[in-house]
Amino acid sequence: MRVGVHLISPSEQDVSEWGVAPEHARRYVLQTLRAAAALQNATEFVLFHGAEERFSAEPFPCVPLELARAGWFRRTSSPARSLKQAVRSERVDVMLSPLQSADLDLGIPQVYFACDLRPWESEPGAPPAKVAHIGALRKACADSRALVAPSNYIRQRFLELFDVPLNHTVVAAAGVPSAFAQNHSSMVAKPYLLLHDDSPGRENACMIVSALEKHATRFPFPVVLIGAGVGEESPLDDRVVYIEHCPDVQLAGLYQQCEAFVACGRGDGGASRVIEALGAGCCVIAPHSPATTELVADGPFYYNPGSTSSLMQALGRVLDQGPQEHGQRVRHGKAIAARFTWEQTAWKLLSAFKRI
Repeated sequence: MRVGVHLISPSEQDVSEWGVAPEHARRYVLQTLRAAAALQNATEFVLFHGAEERFSAEPFPCVPLELARAGWFRRTSSPARSLKQAVRSERVDVMLSPLQSADLDLGIPQVYFACDLRPWESEPGAPPAKVAHIGALRKACADSRALVAPSNYIRQRFLELFDVPLNHTVVAAAGVPSAFAQNHSSMVAKPYLLLHDDSPGRENACMIVSALEKHATRFPFPVVLIGAGVGEESPLDDRVVYIEHCPDVQLAGLYQQCEAFVACGRGDGGASRVIEALGAGCCVIAPHSPATTELVADGPFYYNPGSTSSLMQALGRVLDQGPQEHGQRVRHGKAIAARFTWEQTAWKLLSAFKRI
């Protein structure tokens, strides 16, 4: 079977207007595909991405496409070569597509996946184009061979938002890279706090950095912000060290040597960053969310999203730990994360393709 993988990012307008955060979906699918390729050779993968996008997709063949995207509900394809034409020429049997940017008219069976369904939450006075698009997605989900979700929470939201039966969705939780099992040094001098934020404009990270400045005597740490796009213009300026992309070994070092990792985004319906941070062996501070509590239970220290006082209390609890309590917490987090591997995720994804 030859599987096409749609990795063309949403337009910048989509990200800013609708809160679509493509980073989790792309990271999730690339890690899963690499594990799937290592486990078997009966399924081939070919990746389609925007010609202007740069990311590591080894060892898979890639097809760059020039696409004119005028927005989520106004997307148009370049007349030179549309995704549909490229899929046909590559002899793709089935397409794996993120729901947030899927082309619903490819003429072949599709499997959709999503790490974040917030853009499709009901809201009063939604633009007619959005309402129409949700209707089209509901039909596309019904016609799909399967859906893939990183948590039972997202599977339940597929049911509630798009009327997708629970047994139509395969739950494939994110894993932890094998490199995280070893100890690594950090590319940043200690001490520091490590943050990840997928919110538009990094608004959550801005809130946290501002709160830390007000409590500089208690928390005198620089901040390292990781994630796609963090190197672009930001209101945080030189108060933060930005790291957009790095190999798993360096990422593991960043996790392992930080004072604490703060997950401040809200678009990860599979708690993937929290899972891998626990697997690396650091203390994690995470916002209360259904997916995080489902998957990692009492692994992190929790705070209430949007509450700086709640976050400061959680950070204080982390820093006030003695060596014994800290060690117990790290071991507990590693034990939780050990339940998640990318090999398990890959087998779940491959089971979805068997429905074709």
